[in-house]
Amino acid sequence: MPLWPAIQAYVRDSRGRGTARYSMAMQRMGFVLTLVGLAALRVGYNLNSSKRNIAFSCLINVAAALAFLLFAPETLASKHRKPVSVSSLVKKSNPLSFLSVFSKSRTMKAMAFLHFMSYVPEFDVTSRNAFRKRFGWKTREMAKLMFYNQISGLVEGWLCPERYIVPYLGAKRTLQVANLLSAFADFNCALTPQKSSWTIYLNSFLWPLIHGRSMLDALVSQEAKDLAIGDGELSAAQSNLTFPLQFGLPSVYTELFARFQHRFPQVNQVATGVSHLLFACIYVPTLYGEFESLAKKVETNYGKDVDEIEVDVKSN
Repeated sequence: MPLWPAIQAYVRDSRGRGTARYSMAMQRMGFVLTLVGLAALRVGYNLNSSKRNIAFSCLINVAAALAFLLFAPETLASKHRKPVSVSSLVKKSNPLSFLSVFSKSRTMKAMAFLHFMSYVPEFDVTSRNAFRKRFGWKTREMAKLMFYNQISGLVEGWLCPERYIVPYLGAKRTLQVANLLSAFADFNCALTPQKSSWTIYLNSFLWPLIHGRSMLDALVSQEAKDLAIGDGELSAAQSNLTFPLQFGLPSVYTELFARFQHRFPQVNQVATGVSHLLFACIYVPTLYGEFESLAKKVETNYGKDVDEIEVDVKSN
């Protein structure tokens, strides 16, 4: 089993699917991982060899897997465990297996569409090329942008603003605001004049406010829980659902950039911005009636979790 999905399942089992406690645990984990990543950059710099860096990474991964295997307690209840057979593996690996999972309710069908469309802007791999073409950015400017993104990740991981944003905005507006802010970031990159490229760094400060992905995951997880769909089955269905995007969209975005790089190099940033606008202004309002009751349930759970977290913090 891949290590990261196992860790996510472990946290879901111990904190609850689609809860504020789960989101907060993952954000705090992200905070620690960012610090470790910064330290790893320094270690990699001192090793000064690609082969040594790869060997060191392999050792760390093996040590992490052994630590998880030997010291992490089992969180999946015995009644929820299922025997593994060749036939079940073949069934779950079927690329069309998501159809049976996401067709179990009208709400799940709506979640499938939103989950699929939310990934459309995620596979643009040409942003750095566009920055080089428009602004003449080199390694120094790219490193500065990465540094600001790391600082933003540290702030998000430590403050966990999602626990305040979701109860205040609710599920629907959290999805909409997240995509509107993402569209603003895309259009900021696309429309920034060449002499004002510094404004792109401002996008880094928006990321702690964008929680559309985690909100959508909370909705999907809660509906799957209500339908008695297991974590492994849900994860496989989500991966199969978005596989065509993972397979085809990077090539589509690359081809668009190659064709327009001399006339309009920001073509993909405009395209992803429009995709975010469609999600916020059309997809979510149109489908909200299909998942309104689910959204209310998730909002209630978030509110209870946040209250309990605040009590725990004060008591400690």
